[in-house]
Order: sequence, then structure tokens, then C-alpha cells
Amino acid sequence: MINRSAVYAVRFALQALRRRKARPAPLFASLFVTSRCNLRCKSCFFYRNFSFQVIDMDFDLAVRCCEQVAECGVPISFLGGGEPLLYPHLFSIAQRLKRRGVMPVLFTNGMLVSHENSRFVVKHFSHVFVSIDGDREVNDLRRGAGSYEGAIQAVRLLKKADRDAKVFVRCTVDKNNVSGLIRFIGDMKRIGATGVSLQPDCHHEAVLNRPDRSNNEIALGGLKARFGTFILEDEAQIELMIQYLETGRTPLCDADKLAHISILPDGTVSACCFYPLPLGNVGEEELQPILNRMYAVKLAGIGDCHGCCRADFFMTRMIESGPWRQLVHNALSYWKKAWPRESKLRTVDSEKQPS
Repeated sequence: MINRSAVYAVRFALQALRRRKARPAPLFASLFVTSRCNLRCKSCFFYRNFSFQVIDMDFDLAVRCCEQVAECGVPISFLGGGEPLLYPHLFSIAQRLKRRGVMPVLFTNGMLVSHENSRFVVKHFSHVFVSIDGDREVNDLRRGAGSYEGAIQAVRLLKKADRDAKVFVRCTVDKNNVSGLIRFIGDMKRIGATGVSLQPDCHHEAVLNRPDRSNNEIALGGLKARFGTFILEDEAQIELMIQYLETGRTPLCDADKLAHISILPDGTVSACCFYPLPLGNVGEEELQPILNRMYAVKLAGIGDCHGCCRADFFMTRMIESGPWRQLVHNALSYWKKAWPRESKLRTVDSEKQPS
């Protein structure tokens, strides 16, 4: 039996070493396979920051993206949108990534998870992140009526389909939900989620009229002590989040280092997964030359972006410190903490997949 988790971990460490040699080697690639969505969330960066005409990524283009991402050594690919469960070829693309040694991770609002497709979701995706932004009142105000109950049901269905499935809740933090995080995270633990990932809302309006630092520290500062590894972010990341909620800016932006790239439904490659920094199209040329060009340009940043405390940018600075032996140790330690092992090798080649 293949230990797929070990394959992913080694691939991750090797890619980190390539980055040490000043090579454009992303650790993460987001594939936005569709721009269609069944919700219109107020904090969605995709609709706020990106403009596009293509609705669904062409299947042949999606296959090319899988091949190119794998050839560039990218160890983790996030499949999102839009709502990726609306994409008709989602499971096929996830399976292709897996076969090439790339770990597929799904980001979903959960509304389309059903009894019928839940077992296919957990078999094809190593990790699933379901977006829930607080209790019923806060979440439904942001994401739409009924979205809280739909997302909670999705977590339960996925864990019922496979009790060992890695099903996380992804919570976007801002002034509207920061004070209720302790109760919310406790609720997520009780419904059986594997963990919670906290991400600050990078939309400037979301942090206007924000509470003062002392209130943020009360709400965020004690979370790790209370919940431990159930929260994916570490203490340093949470402190940076407090700083962001207090000031609306942080000093971090590693877009020019290409830690995390994104590919839009039309094949446009961007150096940032939250703002458009396009420098090529994977449908017109191979990904590696695009990355080489991006790396040579040394992107200066984005006009209205004041830095980022997203987990991947902060994580790469931690991993890439020290000599190469320390780098490998840091990369594998991060992997063990942030990406729990898959319990078994899953294959669905012989099963009939939902359309």
C-alpha cells in the first residue's frame, strides 16, 4: 500500500529545497475551476478582486493545469471557485492530481454536499475545508439565509461518509465574529470537525471600526491554549492576525517569491490567490516559463494591498529560515502539524461517480 501522506511530505520538502536555490517553485497552487457559485458571500475575494469571462474551466485546460502543476513540483493544489462542486469534472481533476503526486484539497461552502456525493468527496480529496464564518446569525448575514445549516450538515455528512476524513472548518475573521470565536470553535469541535482554520478578512471595509487590540487579544490570544492543535494556525500567526485586525495592515507580502500561485478559469496565472497579478496563461504556454518570468520581474506588490497575514505567506518565512537541514526539518514539521495523515490510500476508479 502506498503511503500517500509520505509521498506528499517528501514532495513538499523537495519543493522547499528548490526555493532555497532561488528557483520559482510554488508550494501551493489554487485552481479556480469555475466562477459559478450558489452563494454571494460579502467577504468573497474572488468576485471582489478578479474579473473574467470564462464560467467553467475547459476540461482540456484543466487537465493541462494538472500536468503543468505536477511537472513544476507543486505539492499541494487547492480546488476552489466559485463553488467547485458545481464544476462537472471536479472529481476527475482531483484524481489526476493525486495520480501525479499532488495533494488535492477542496474549498467549499458545503451547500452542495449530499448523501450521494459525500463519499466521493472524501475519497478524492485529502482534505476538505468547509467555510463557516461564525454562529448562525453572523454566518447567514454574510453568506445568505440557510448557509449555516447547510455547511454544518456538510461537515456531518462528510464525517459520516468516512470518520477518518480530514474535514476542517474555515472561518474568515473580522470585527463581526471575533468576540464569539471561543463558543463557535467549541461548537465546531462538537459536531466532529477535524479542526478550524482562522483567516482574517483581507477586505479593507471588514476591518473598519474594528475593536481595539485588547478585545482582539481577549478573543484570539487564548485560543491555542484552549483548543491546541484543533486550530491550525500557531501563536505567531494569531498574533499577526491581531495586528491586522488592529491596524488593517501587516508587513508581509511574499507574492514575488511565488509561494502560492493561482490559475483562473480562463488559464490566467497570478502570483497571488487573492489579488490579480497576471503574468501569463497556462493555456498558451507552459507553466514553468511563466513562473520564471514572474520570478525575474520581482513583483512590487499591489496598490491597495497593505500586506497579508494569510497562513501560507507567513508559513513560508518560517520554513525557509536557517541552513538547508533546518529547512527540511521545518518543512516536514509543518507538514505533520498542518496536514494530518490520510488514514489509507483511497481509490474510486471502479466506482460510479456522480455527474
